[in-house]
Amino acid sequence: MGPAVHETTDEFWNHLMNLNAGSVLNVVRAAVPGMLAAGYGKIVNIGAMGGVTGKGNMGAYSASKSVVIRLTESLSAELREHGINVIACCPASSTVRPIAPTCPMPIQPLGGSARPGRGDPVPGLR
Repeated sequence: MGPAVHETTDEFWNHLMNLNAGSVLNVVRAAVPGMLAAGYGKIVNIGAMGGVTGKGNMGAYSASKSVVIRLTESLSAELREHGINVIACCPASSTVRPIAPTCPMPIQPLGGSARPGRGDPVPGLR
């Protein structure tokens, strides 16, 4: 969990915007010219259900993931006529730990397992 929206610092806000939305923009800038030249491509951005439905004490995170989703929609509209498909995957939660700490907000599993056979089963997955 992060701070309440009214307690969010500029540093924390900018960190999450750069980490989540800025990284998508940077990759798109690097990859799209080659895809346009080839006449096809696939881009899969990682959004989050938190970007669809905000939760308390997750305002900066939810806003940054919402930007990823809206940017994906814009890219899809711009690039589809060039044979480039752009989608966003929006997982609800993750039990995956980062390799290196990139965010001061600790990751806390919300239940279930991203790895079938380890931990609790993923609901609806057989």
